[in-house]
Amino acid sequence: MAGHTPGPWEAVENGGRLATDVFAGDLQIADCDWPQGELDGVTLESNARLIAAAPSLLAALKALLAAHATNNPFVIMHANAEANAVVARAEGTS
Repeated sequence: MAGHTPGPWEAVENGGRLATDVFAGDLQIADCDWPQGELDGVTLESNARLIAAAPSLLAALKALLAAHATNNPFVIMHANAEANAVVARAEGTS
């Protein structure tokens, strides 16, 4: 499987659409433009935020799995906190 475009990715407003395009630097990696009326602005923003967070979510999941393999409570606690922070950013609650 080919590697994905490395993060960080960013959800931005483009052409008056609300955070529906996702960029990695100058490279547009996702256009979340849906047919008129299918999704409201809140849903489009949520989709863009989730897509933009994908590299961070993948990294947090890998770190969490590695932390649990150590059986070290401090390492696990730190990885859990990082994972929670990434999820909060993806959900727009941080």
